Amino acid sequence: MWESGLPLRLLICISTVAEFPGLSFAGKIFKPKFNDDVVVTDYEFRGSIIHVDKLKSFDLTRNAAQCQSFNSAFASAAEKDLPHLCECLLKSSNSSGSVAVQKKPEIWVRCSQGVMPYIYKELNNLHKAEVSKLWIVDAHAVVIPSNMFAQITPRILSIERSRVAVIRNGSFNGFSKTLTELVLRDNLLAALKTDVFEPLRHLEKLDVGRNKISKVSSELLSSMTNLKFLILESNNLETIDYGTFRDMNNLKVLDLSKNRLTKIAKETFRGLENLEELYLQGNRLSNIDSDAFELLQNLRILDLSNNSLSDVSIQNMTRLEKLYINNNKLTALRRIKLQNVPSLKELFIKDNVVDKIENLELLTLQELKKLEVLALDNNKIKVIDNEALKPVAGIINLSLEHNRLTELSTAGVSCFKPLSRLRSLNLGYNLLSEIYQNDVGSLETLEELKMNDNQIKNIDSQAFGRLQLKSLSLAQNRLVGLPATLFRNFDIKKLELINLTGNPWECRYTDVWLDGWISQIDSSCVAGVAYLTCKAADPPRSIRVAYEKQISSEIPVKQLCALTVLPTVKIPYLTKYELRNLSLLFNKIVGSVFLFLIVICFLSCKRGRFRRTVYDAQQLNAAAGTTADGFLLENKTILRDFEDNYLLKKSKYYVQHMVL
Repeated sequence: MWESGLPLRLLICISTVAEFPGLSFAGKIFKPKFNDDVVVTDYEFRGSIIHVDKLKSFDLTRNAAQCQSFNSAFASAAEKDLPHLCECLLKSSNSSGSVAVQKKPEIWVRCSQGVMPYIYKELNNLHKAEVSKLWIVDAHAVVIPSNMFAQITPRILSIERSRVAVIRNGSFNGFSKTLTELVLRDNLLAALKTDVFEPLRHLEKLDVGRNKISKVSSELLSSMTNLKFLILESNNLETIDYGTFRDMNNLKVLDLSKNRLTKIAKETFRGLENLEELYLQGNRLSNIDSDAFELLQNLRILDLSNNSLSDVSIQNMTRLEKLYINNNKLTALRRIKLQNVPSLKELFIKDNVVDKIENLELLTLQELKKLEVLALDNNKIKVIDNEALKPVAGIINLSLEHNRLTELSTAGVSCFKPLSRLRSLNLGYNLLSEIYQNDVGSLETLEELKMNDNQIKNIDSQAFGRLQLKSLSLAQNRLVGLPATLFRNFDIKKLELINLTGNPWECRYTDVWLDGWISQIDSSCVAGVAYLTCKAADPPRSIRVAYEKQISSEIPVKQLCALTVLPTVKIPYLTKYELRNLSLLFNKIVGSVFLFLIVICFLSCKRGRFRRTVYDAQQLNAAAGTTADGFLLENKTILRDFEDNYLLKKSKYYVQHMVL
């Protein structure tokens, strides 16, 4: 079936060879004819099995009055008794902020789920049509013919997920003055031919991400001097030749992520003096010259994540604001050296192997006077010395999520004490068991505190003494109660969110604070209200049944601003029994799912036996003179002969080996 997997090499042969013999395929005779570079065939059309995403993020209207002539042209060119593959859609006016900006509705043409000959035929049934966007998606368009767009002129051309491997010279000749954006994502392009892209002198955005491109030449880019966005992510680039970008003075964004680059040198980016964003994440960089980015004087965002860097040295980047070094091989923060980077505001060092932060270790960052965000998530940090964060005392947001912290203070002095401007602190997913008086209590500017998913059992009554929080999360810990005076100085009116779910609260401890400050909170500010419960004290075993009947009257149910605390019974000697029942239920569910998968697999394999390929059919011994074509026509009698013969040979093979 053409739609579901004809090999790429066969498709390319069909589009490049002048004559092709009749091909027996799925029991049909496939006889392609050739017209220019387009394969025109009488092969039976089958609906594509590719799942096409819904029209998302766009306000598009079908069957609009402006689209009638387009859709009529597509319908008249469609194959007999089949729906047309291309459709005209109307994009409504945009809005900017709270005031709608009235614009003339844009006409989009979307072609999907079809092979190139049919799409070609429908598009060329138009007559010099001008549209805002032509969008070919989820098609089988291995070759783009030279006169593919002879009758349509889009401002944006997008060909995505369509197996494009070859673009003929002259394909874009009609776009020299109109095309501003070209998207060729998720295709099979291995090279970008200079002659093909030479006419696109007004192009501002080129996206060739997720292809097979191994090289980009300076000659290719020299004709597109107006380019502002160049997306080359997820290709096979191993090197960037010096001078490749020498004529790209207008380029603002360059995405080289998810390639195979191993080295970056100073001359690599010559010509990109106006570049503002550079993405190099997901390569194979193990070393970067300290002056590699010196020519990028206007760079604001640099992403070096997902590489193999053990040291990072950056200097003389006066406008850099965001630096990402996530998921590298940094073992200590002292290995990050930033010199003359005065504008840096956000520094992300997540997913490395830093195990501690010692005093004086961050001295290399002390020149970063404008640093506001420091993210150290997903490291292995166990200890932070009490003056280690002093060089970055001006930060506003500190995230230490998913580390191994067990304590926040050393000799009674908090490691966060130097952070006099801190507003947000994330300590979730650590190993904290107790919160002491000086751990976070001195952070008077703190507004958001996350301590969820730790092992906290106790919180000192003075731990939050000076805090004026807007958001607090203590979810998923081991708290059974909170001190009555924990929020004595807490301004309840400022609280916007509190999360206390996932703790084993005991009702006897909650009375002292539920009737107090939390009853004043609006229910919309309490996360997981319906799941916030407490457990009653354990009753004697001998009166268990009677106690279950009377417990609701013995301990009143509290309903404070929709914050429900439901008393439940916990019987110690039933714990193992309950766990055993839960385990049995889980095993039954898993067993049922496993059995279901086995049945599906068996049916699929059995069905697959009746749908063998031509190659498999030829390999079997056609005992009754059966031909491969007969096999593919799915004659049940012949198929049964094949099956019996195949199984007989298989059983003989096993018998022979068993005898041996």
